[in-house]
Amino acid sequence: RHASSVTAVLVAATAIYLHRMTGAGELLIGLPVHARMGPRMRSIVGMAVNAITLRVPVDSQDSLADVVARATRSLREALRHQQYRYEDVRRDLGLGLRDGELAGMIVNYTPRDDDIRFGMAPVSENPLGNWWVEDFQIVFYGGKDPRGARLDAICNPLNYDREELDLHLHRFIGLLTQVTLEPPETAVGSLGGLSALERRQIDVWSSGPSTPLAAASVADLFESQVALTPTALAVVHGVKRLTYAAPDRAANTLAVDLVGCGIGFGDRVAI
Repeated sequence: RHASSVTAVLVAATAIYLHRMTGAGELLIGLPVHARMGPRMRSIVGMAVNAITLRVPVDSQDSLADVVARATRSLREALRHQQYRYEDVRRDLGLGLRDGELAGMIVNYTPRDDDIRFGMAPVSENPLGNWWVEDFQIVFYGGKDPRGARLDAICNPLNYDREELDLHLHRFIGLLTQVTLEPPETAVGSLGGLSALERRQIDVWSSGPSTPLAAASVADLFESQVALTPTALAVVHGVKRLTYAAPDRAANTLAVDLVGCGIGFGDRVAI
């Protein structure tokens, strides 16, 4: 329906998933490639695999067809330069060993042979990932028989635990299903980003008894929480930790200073 390749659709689905999860409007996605230009190079024994980086813009108003078309163009353009070694790209950009990868998310499409045999004995294939992943990688194994398709999620265990990995995998499978089944004109913003388990949990929460909220300002609600849990964590940013009492004291101190300067509520002040 999209008149494109499986790889381009996978890249488009990954870009949409990252957009739905992060709100980013331009995604960088890594893709392993053979780096063999033409049939003659493919017949030479040796390792030539490289990695290219695809840039795919995504907006919630875009249709699926729009994103797949952009992924296709980005893939076609990048494949022309697939022999430009990844390490040379990093060096030419002035990146050091501690600067991280060009793209955090990697997509790898690996075609499979559905009918491998030793004589008359059929072979059951079980691919194993044996590479280091800086952040996150999606690997799709596909063959002629769609029932044998397989999707793996591989992550850096320093960045994700098993529960987070499973959640990302189930969310991505759900989104990929929508990308392949919904009409091409479907808007990206209408696609769900949650797994079936998360949607069921939200349904449970939504079906519970509702409690009317008292009419109060955000400041009043915060003061109430300070009174209830003054030592509980309110803000976490990197290594910084603030309890509810800390910003409350800082806000009160600032308010007293402003009042002492003759500044009242509603006054406009340049700080």
